[in-house]
Amino acid sequence: MNNLLKYIRFLSFDVTLGATLLTLALSDFFGTELPHSIPICMAISIWLIYTLDHLIDAKKHHEISIERHLFHRRNFKLILINSVIIALFGIYIVLSLPAVTFLYGLGLIMLVIVYFTLIYFFENFHYKEVLVAIVYSLGVFLGPLSLNSGKIEVEFNVFFIQLLLLAMINLLLFSYYDFEKDKEDKNPSIAIKLGKPAVQRLLTFFFMVLVIIQTSSIIYFLGNFSHLIFQFLFMLMTVVLFALKKWKYHFAINDRYQFVGDGVFFIPTIWLLV
Repeated sequence: MNNLLKYIRFLSFDVTLGATLLTLALSDFFGTELPHSIPICMAISIWLIYTLDHLIDAKKHHEISIERHLFHRRNFKLILINSVIIALFGIYIVLSLPAVTFLYGLGLIMLVIVYFTLIYFFENFHYKEVLVAIVYSLGVFLGPLSLNSGKIEVEFNVFFIQLLLLAMINLLLFSYYDFEKDKEDKNPSIAIKLGKPAVQRLLTFFFMVLVIIQTSSIIYFLGNFSHLIFQFLFMLMTVVLFALKKWKYHFAINDRYQFVGDGVFFIPTIWLLV
């Protein structure tokens, strides 16, 4: 069972499923009906982005101590072939996207191209975590936002900013936990660039901003019961990530932080069961 979960994580199936369920939860909360093509396209896109990122890491570095990158190096050809097949299927699904969602998606694709250009041609690009957090958050919100009749509501802004901060915190924590391995592999990361003490201060700042936003959100939408429930789920995500920051030694054992850190994005999907 442990090996199965490990390979699910190596192949980014957990991140892909979490992002897909999250976008479905958001669309349900905002009252936006998504055609099946949107979550399918988003799942394919998320999986391809993470997989291509891992394949590049596997090829770029001679010495690898991170198990996920080692897995992608050993299975490089097989994963690459499957990626091409899935990408072709994704192109077919894109043709059935709503026109407005397709246009939004083109903008996001441009950002993804910028990301891969930076990590491929600049070996010492240390801020990939920032771009990944932005791409992830925009991707999850793309469907509900594109079909929201062009209106940008307060709730969209409130939850998008929270998700962006949570994604940033998640990746900063991973960078912090992987500091020694990344240093050994000469793998650039924000923790390597800024140093662990600076990352700790940055995490503290982001948590403080989150608490301020979440408290303000509760006060502003005090009479909206649905909003309060959804906001509670985002607060629960914050608490779990704060636990990763607080008890680093406990979650470092057997890479527990990876399961918990990726699993935190499943929490808002509880909304679909309410």
